[in-house]
Amino acid sequence: MRTDKILGAVALCLVLAPPVSAQPRVGFVGGANRADLDTYGDPVVRTLTRLALGGVVDLGLGEQLGIRLEPMYIQKGGKFEATEDPSSRPPGRLEASFLEIPVLLKLSVGDRVKPYLLAGPAIGLRLSEDIELNLADQTYAGDMKDATDPLDVGLVFGAGVGLPLGSADGFLECRYTLGLSNRMKGGLVLVTGPAGTGDINFDQDDDKFKTRGLQILVGLTFPLGGR
Repeated sequence: MRTDKILGAVALCLVLAPPVSAQPRVGFVGGANRADLDTYGDPVVRTLTRLALGGVVDLGLGEQLGIRLEPMYIQKGGKFEATEDPSSRPPGRLEASFLEIPVLLKLSVGDRVKPYLLAGPAIGLRLSEDIELNLADQTYAGDMKDATDPLDVGLVFGAGVGLPLGSADGFLECRYTLGLSNRMKGGLVLVTGPAGTGDINFDQDDDKFKTRGLQILVGLTFPLGGR
């Protein structure tokens, strides 16, 4: 799925959305991302628990329907475990940070306590990306920016519950983000360790991967203008 088609679909949804009918709300959100990677074979990948922190913009489209924007700094990646296959990658970890913007359709029910469902696309712009590999019981590290795609396009599905706290609304939210694009472009990556430096060649097909993550988030929103 091409990134430009996803961006076009997001823009079209926003253009065709009904006009905002409720007072917009803004706020902040933070929590943890249980991140891992879909790697298509070797190596075995385990989750890493990392940070997610950002803002919230709630645009009401009616009594129950709205659009939620959650631009956030989020950390992704996964931990590679050793396998019995001598040709597999050595154990280590891949860690990346992104500025990610989910555009989510929000369906709420209830009056005071408001459970809700979320779904929509997310587009992430990479800020940093590093790899660590354990070679002969020594750690080697390198920058993956030249070998991976700077964009990460995914779909978000989630649910939460909101509770009024005076003029503010508190919420607890659980989301799953499924990466859609192969982020591996391939190429040589320079790694450095105790014994010096060397190159590791990554292949676009053999080493392809997509990101995944389960986010547990809490936050507060306030009516825009303080009313």
